[in-house]
Amino acid sequence: MDTTKEMKNKSTISLNNRLDATFWGMMAVLFVFWLLITGSFHYQEMLVGLIYSAGVAFFNNDLFLRLEERPALKPAIIFFFLRYCFRLIQAIVMANIQVAAIVLNPRMPIS
Repeated sequence: MDTTKEMKNKSTISLNNRLDATFWGMMAVLFVFWLLITGSFHYQEMLVGLIYSAGVAFFNNDLFLRLEERPALKPAIIFFFLRYCFRLIQAIVMANIQVAAIVLNPRMPIS
């Protein structure tokens, strides 16, 4: 049976594992996203954003990839990702042009 000291030591190790670099990085990303969405730097909104981003990062920390679990970043992966981003943006622009052509068609019955 675990003694009280051993149980406290295990909970401290568990908490330290949850507050690693992955936690702080994800919290920072979530907080920046919060700032972009709110568009305000008022201290109350920033405080709420910090609390929510810390909570989300803390409770979902086991879902994030640890440094040793992340795939190696190779030049081929970067190339394919950039090529994908270019094709995605190209498809989005083409879809917007097609929708604009349909909407701005003078023969379209607008009532």
